[in-house]
Amino acid sequence: MTTDYSGLLPERIKGIIKVGNRTELQKIVKEANEKGHHISTAGLQHSQGGHTYYKDSVVLDMKTFNKVLEIDKQHKTIKVESGATWENVQEAIQPYGLALKVTQSQSIFTIGGSLSVNAHGRDIQFGPMAGTVREMTILTPTGEIKTVTRNDSEEWMKYVFGGYGLFGVILDVTLELTENDFYTIHTDELKTNEYEAYFAKLLKNDDTSMHYARVSVAPNSFLNEMYVIDYINTGKKDHQTPLKKEHGARIGKLAAFF
Repeated sequence: MTTDYSGLLPERIKGIIKVGNRTELQKIVKEANEKGHHISTAGLQHSQGGHTYYKDSVVLDMKTFNKVLEIDKQHKTIKVESGATWENVQEAIQPYGLALKVTQSQSIFTIGGSLSVNAHGRDIQFGPMAGTVREMTILTPTGEIKTVTRNDSEEWMKYVFGGYGLFGVILDVTLELTENDFYTIHTDELKTNEYEAYFAKLLKNDDTSMHYARVSVAPNSFLNEMYVIDYINTGKKDHQTPLKKEHGARIGKLAAFF
């Protein structure tokens, strides 16, 4: 038996295979086709829901498939295997003064997992996370290895993003990066009737790169109070500040179920 990260939807499987290399992966997929077996893919298993594992399937554990293959500082790209985490990517590109264009709230997920569920980011300037993928290598359901781009007539990317592995196993991706700009964070509490004036003033500040506004849903201040978060661009670049490690992510995610 195995389950998703929530622990609420266990499923019976045939077994878990730790992935070693591409040749081994091809062999597994081709044998599954010959024997009529089903295959599921898993990274850090944060994807939630009963659709993450197929009953009686062989689960491919992709966590060891996690190498950074290439960093191109000039063109601002990184090629990385799908089992790597976003934290692995950030650690690899930070010394080059580069950063991810789009990230999730936490960096504990694998690249393949985030793209397979079609995760969005937090900055509307760049759209969803999938929009930063320039190229990808996939293992198709028939065991063929293909390198695909957005311009391919077969439109593989269209189906792989959000496909939960149904249209193939993501082997590696080439991601577009950006400069590692340095920001300061400004947080303030407001009454909701003060927000219009606050936002109008904010629009005149060209240094504000990102802004959040969250309205209270607490009974004693419901829709009457709110807080705002502004990310102010300092105009400086950073390639020296050590990255902060994730702390308490598991507790926070578990708390969301209750």
